[in-house]
Amino acid sequence: MKRIHEEFPLLHKQMRKVYLLMTFALFVVGLNAQNVANFHLEKLGGNLFQVNMIPDTSFAPPLNIVNNLQVVLKVRTGGFQLANLTNAINTGMSNEVVFAQSSRNDAPSDNPTHDYISISLQSLGTDQIPFVAGDTVPLFTFQNGGICTQDSLSLIRTDDPFHLNNSTGSANADNQLTVLG
Repeated sequence: MKRIHEEFPLLHKQMRKVYLLMTFALFVVGLNAQNVANFHLEKLGGNLFQVNMIPDTSFAPPLNIVNNLQVVLKVRTGGFQLANLTNAINTGMSNEVVFAQSSRNDAPSDNPTHDYISISLQSLGTDQIPFVAGDTVPLFTFQNGGICTQDSLSLIRTDDPFHLNNSTGSANADNQLTVLG
């Protein structure tokens, strides 16, 4: 290696950068492949619901950088309308962790009796979501602004017919979390 370094200093520098980038990419893929958190839907009372994250792993800053977070709500077809989506982390502050509805699939052919609403992180690259193994982290709350019965409201499961692993379509229907840290 000494000879390459002496004769081709620029090539050696580029090789080191590629090696570091590949190491980082493998680390990210490794984090994405393991389950680092579970999501839970909680009914707070009346017409108010909260989505929580429960980390399986602790990450201290800067190892808690979240690049992707999505949860998919599943509800019987016929009138559920997402309303009053309220962020639960640093609400109203400049470093607020922001979520928004990113897609909606009504009565897909894989499961025509249900609708699917995806809610995704908009604050990409945030380090404001705490990761302490076993601690419940409220992410956001919402209400049903429609007429649908709320007893059928849940988060999508991996055995759901519309889940991305089972679906015949191209929808990205999965609860997802990518920690870059």
